Amino acid sequence: MPKIKIRSLLPAVAAGILFSSAVAGIYYFYNQTTEIAVEKQQKEAEIHAAEAKLKELPELTKEIKQLVTASQKMGIFIPSRENQDEFVRELDGLANQSGIKINSCQVNNKPKYYQDNPAFQVFQWRVELSGSYPGLLLFLKALPEAKRAIKAADLSLKANQPASDDDPKLRYILNIQMTLDLIAMKNQVTEKDTP
Repeated sequence: MPKIKIRSLLPAVAAGILFSSAVAGIYYFYNQTTEIAVEKQQKEAEIHAAEAKLKELPELTKEIKQLVTASQKMGIFIPSRENQDEFVRELDGLANQSGIKINSCQVNNKPKYYQDNPAFQVFQWRVELSGSYPGLLLFLKALPEAKRAIKAADLSLKANQPASDDDPKLRYILNIQMTLDLIAMKNQVTEKDTP
């Protein structure tokens, strides 16, 4: 068998190593390119999702403002105990039917007794309203028709005149402060009924 000289194999081995290195390098860069392409697609998808959310932002901001406003409006009616909400809803219904707006509503948590009669408890509600003279009259007329015994204990008015002298119609908007007494029999009042 003829002897092969190592020196003659060196170029072939070097060429084989170079070829293998070149194939490995191409394979490595191909995989890197593929990974980069996949990562690029993921980032583009994230960017598109973020852009879609950004387009929704003005609408969401508007909705948040509406919810905050509604929450602030409802904050004046949030009862501190159970069953007060029924009274507040009833009062709000009477006001709406009369064309009056309730601006705030607070209860004195310490009941009083009706005409020195311990069988009846009186829960005083301080209510601030706004509206017209006819609306106030309708509201006062509606109080005796309520499901509960409600009496107007205190009433003060202040009329705001129109801002413009050019307006031919004088519409007096009233700022009304009122104390309403909610009267209930003591034995009918449970913990959930008390303010």
